Amino acid sequence: MNKHDYTVWQKANEKNAANLIITGAKGFTPEEGFEPAQNFINWMLKSHKSILDFGCGVGRNTFSLAKKYKYVDVFDFPNMINMLVQNSKFKICKNIGVYTDWNIVKNRKYDAIFCCLVLQHFHPEDLIVLLEEFTNMTSFLYVGTRSYTDFIHENMYTLLSKKWKLKKGHDIDEENIKNAVNEDHYSGVWVPNETV
Repeated sequence: MNKHDYTVWQKANEKNAANLIITGAKGFTPEEGFEPAQNFINWMLKSHKSILDFGCGVGRNTFSLAKKYKYVDVFDFPNMINMLVQNSKFKICKNIGVYTDWNIVKNRKYDAIFCCLVLQHFHPEDLIVLLEEFTNMTSFLYVGTRSYTDFIHENMYTLLSKKWKLKKGHDIDEENIKNAVNEDHYSGVWVPNETV
């Protein structure tokens, strides 16, 4: 999946994971997850049962999803998954499928894919491939992200728009994120370009 170096994430451990994962985004608390994501979670519940928590980390939103969805799959690097499964909350959740092999996950279908504060960490070349793979897996993509990528400061809206279109009606100012000047966080629901 990845052509570029993601060593910082692959080597995250119990001592440094919290500093890597907590980004200072408004509305984020370690116990409650990313607050703007709660509107999406509740909206999707109306007609959807399965979701992939892509780049789940140590479970920032996983347990909130598992309370509400019938089927929750999680995907991340093995070291992150190892930390997630050590969490006492994981031991009582019986509806979470755990994956570290993208070649298996990318062939599955979901009602939605949930990407909270993870896609900005991908190199743009890898991200475009990933977004294409997502179009074969789901019709709804929740993205919580920073305005720009970590690597070469590319606008996330521009990258996402190559394969997906922002769904209207989720309290997001499309013009503002399209023309973002400063680094900021935003979230929204996206649908594949061809379905709009």
